[in-house]
Amino acid sequence: VLNHFSGCNRKGRLFVSRMLSDLRLAYKDSPKSVKLSEGFKMDLNWWKKCMTDNNGYSILDHRQAGSIVTLDASSRGEVGQLPGIGAFNFHRNEYFHCPVPANLQNLDIADFELLAHLVTARVWGSTWTGKSIPGYTDNEACLYLLKNGRTDKPFRLQIAREFWLLETKYDFEWKPNYISTKENHHSDALSRWGDPKQREKFYDLIKDTGAKEIAVDDSL
Repeated sequence: VLNHFSGCNRKGRLFVSRMLSDLRLAYKDSPKSVKLSEGFKMDLNWWKKCMTDNNGYSILDHRQAGSIVTLDASSRGEVGQLPGIGAFNFHRNEYFHCPVPANLQNLDIADFELLAHLVTARVWGSTWTGKSIPGYTDNEACLYLLKNGRTDKPFRLQIAREFWLLETKYDFEWKPNYISTKENHHSDALSRWGDPKQREKFYDLIKDTGAKEIAVDDSL
């Protein structure tokens, strides 16, 4: 039934996928009883929350347009040649950049890009209630997942679930969009903060704009 409901709610596919995975293992082992994992219970709670707040998509979307946000990640762009992530919120004229936590630095660049989305939702999500947020990324794998709710990478699914839990919690609608690397000036420079030339480039971009840095820690 939940899989059927996912047809009108693309986010639902991620939360059904883990439940189906658990059920496949249960049928394979054929036990008399199956203990549900905490992840399974979290997915059920997400559906409960989602169905209370949203029973599908309306033809008319009355949500107020919100911030335009660009995001980016780099493999070795932060100080110390660490993987770096960054985002720029054009509506609030705010930005952040930070290294990827040490325990996650062996991931793929698409995972780093998803981590940038997760930090973005934690930093600004509470200011987006009731709004539709255009978010721009230059990573096609990340864009595909956020648009379609599908990937064969388990950890990538986990990051996306956490992002969509925050989307549900703060009641905003994320609109994933593609932006080329050449056009992603602000966030590309932020993700490469370890390069003095990129820092200089960024400061030139925000000169006389009053843009404000948002401090974030590296605990995800």
